[in-house]
Amino acid sequence: MGFSDRLGVALYMMATELKADPAGSLDAARAIGYREVEASLPLAMPPQAFAAKLEKVGLSCPSLHVPLDALLPDQPCLSRPESVIPIAKTLGARNVVVPIPCMEALLKRPDASALLADAKRLGPALVEAAHSMTADDWTRLARRLNEAGAQLGREGIRLGYHNHNLEFAPLPSGEPAIELLISVTDPALVDLEVDVGWVAAAGVDPAGFLTRHGPRVGQVHLKDLKAAAPNTTLRLATAQVGEGVQDWPAIVEAIGQTGARHVYVEQEPPHKVSGLQSAAEAYGFIHPLLAAIVSKV
Repeated sequence: MGFSDRLGVALYMMATELKADPAGSLDAARAIGYREVEASLPLAMPPQAFAAKLEKVGLSCPSLHVPLDALLPDQPCLSRPESVIPIAKTLGARNVVVPIPCMEALLKRPDASALLADAKRLGPALVEAAHSMTADDWTRLARRLNEAGAQLGREGIRLGYHNHNLEFAPLPSGEPAIELLISVTDPALVDLEVDVGWVAAAGVDPAGFLTRHGPRVGQVHLKDLKAAAPNTTLRLATAQVGEGVQDWPAIVEAIGQTGARHVYVEQEPPHKVSGLQSAAEAYGFIHPLLAAIVSKV
């Protein structure tokens, strides 16, 4: 089966529509042509209702974004796998993905709760916390991912790690933190969910990165961006998929050589139109390119 037969969309880019009309938004995603969605917690509706709606409309949810540690009180997180595994199984999600580094420095701050509720302050605080992580911190994170991956694996669920551009900041050795993380995580326990937009924002060639780490790549986020100076500070000049500077033929060819099982369109806000319309335009651009890829799994 080719990727075009099961092209997915990350529901993050449809957050506004989901909040206003969860059921209608899922109907619209399927009407566009998407076959899969990637969700994140909290869900737009209770897990059982969400799963029932997906089944009714003809969508599947193979992947779920879950933080390693709770960022909010009582939030499901992988440090408490019993809070996550039932949700993933209800949705049929065979992949659970850590969306950001475990930023213990941020969570230990006395103003952590206020930061998490303030989007304008949160971004710089995340950057500061990530850049404060030493090689030992990244190694400890990798080992925690291995532990979580082993716990999930016993339940038939694969753990993934989603990159931003934070992880491409160099350590004192000169090695990007992402390479240390990849080298310490166990391939049998932890996949990569490669976000090609954030890779490019860091000034790294996405096709080359995918090719270099092909066997580790379990899932891919398809994202475009405008030309801008490389950075590792959570800045990305968003562009509609197909209207930016990404070399999509090279990226698509590279995806075909990886071990990726799922690909999802995702675009960072602000959208030039609604998130749902952006998803529709992205589908029209990327679906024909993916039609030439035959998945290895």
